[in-house]
Amino acid sequence: MQDGDSLDKPLSRTELERLDREGLLSPEKREEIFSRYRESIDWAGWISKWAGALGGIFLLAGVLFFFASNWKEMSPFLRFGVLEGGVLLAATAALVCGLRKRLGNWLLVAASVLTGVLIAVFGQVYQTGADAFEVFALWAALIFLWVLAAKFAPLWMLWVVVAETALILFAGQVMVPKDNWVTWPVAFLGLADFTIGMLVLWEWLQSKERFAWLRGEWIRIALVITSLFWLSIIVWMWIFETWRYRDKPQWPFWAGTLAWMLAVGIGFWFYSKKRPSLISVSACVLVAAGTMVCWLARWILDSSFDGGFGWLMVGMCAIGLFTGAAFLIIRAAKQISGEAEKRES
Repeated sequence: MQDGDSLDKPLSRTELERLDREGLLSPEKREEIFSRYRESIDWAGWISKWAGALGGIFLLAGVLFFFASNWKEMSPFLRFGVLEGGVLLAATAALVCGLRKRLGNWLLVAASVLTGVLIAVFGQVYQTGADAFEVFALWAALIFLWVLAAKFAPLWMLWVVVAETALILFAGQVMVPKDNWVTWPVAFLGLADFTIGMLVLWEWLQSKERFAWLRGEWIRIALVITSLFWLSIIVWMWIFETWRYRDKPQWPFWAGTLAWMLAVGIGFWFYSKKRPSLISVSACVLVAAGTMVCWLARWILDSSFDGGFGWLMVGMCAIGLFTGAAFLIIRAAKQISGEAEKRES
């Protein structure tokens, strides 16, 4: 059951496109609806929203630079007073404004960022000896309830970034140096699993009306590119740094390469057939083309070809692969637009 405020709220472009994909807009009215939407865009409200977001980002950046430039001159009491006051003020203002209002959401984002700064300052002042990953893990734990309460996509993404940073630092500070079987390929495979898990969770939740606040193509793009990046690092390490891991288990490279192939293939199919997203499809195709160029370059340059001729062959392979990638992307774009036209008819 929706309240009166949500019923009176105008539909966004994303919601209109979702209604169109589900066949709820009649073909004869579709163009009229979208043309009216374009004419009725509140540019002043749009500019105000993004100006407010940029203002908040610059304000937080100013706080960070203030501490960086005046660190030695500030007493511990002043450091904690400013940060704790900022967290308390931002969180209280968010509650007063309302967690369903845009201003209240961004104030809670500010409180979350200041919480992380406060944890870092506490560790430096009292020399707790905590590793960097513990700081980020504690940060993620402390703002988790705010993420659930706010129901605001940027805050959810901030939590994902903080949690993933904690995992990266944990791998670099604890797992890789201390365990013989945990190498960086294993760590990157774990990071890819986490990111893909977040992507699958997001795809499942954002299709439900209760989680409409999570919708946003930018979230999908960020998670898709990050997932492909972690998996691609494993393949690139196998291509260029195999000699460093000859005395290590080879299964992470095989597992990472298999996971990379599955991610590229399933991602291309899913985002061209099930959840049309041209940017996500393009990311899968371009990552595949770039990785193939790296593999061919390593094979060609390590062979008996001389330097000049070898680089010429690499350039020709790159041109051919990226030309094929461009054709695949164009074909996917036509397919996505064609399926949209079928739904309209």
